[in-house]
Amino acid sequence: MTVPVHPDANAIIRLADDRDPALLRFPRRLNRIRASFGGKAPEAIQVASASLAGCRLIVASDKRLRTPPEIRRVGVEDLDELVDLS
Repeated sequence: MTVPVHPDANAIIRLADDRDPALLRFPRRLNRIRASFGGKAPEAIQVASASLAGCRLIVASDKRLRTPPEIRRVGVEDLDELVDLS
């Protein structure tokens, strides 16, 4: 049985390709992070998103969150040291 594809589906995919190539890189990055660092899907999604966005820091209260070397995890309790509110 063949499932017909909506005629606009290819146009939507092309538009996504033109607008944001990160949409195509995200699944690969997500799988690479899950394979390298383990964890559950929600955490891997956060880390992969941060990685693609070029973040160098991720704020997370879960001390078990594993990140690639280029992304540093800090807890909420560490924010006072990083941000001068005076």
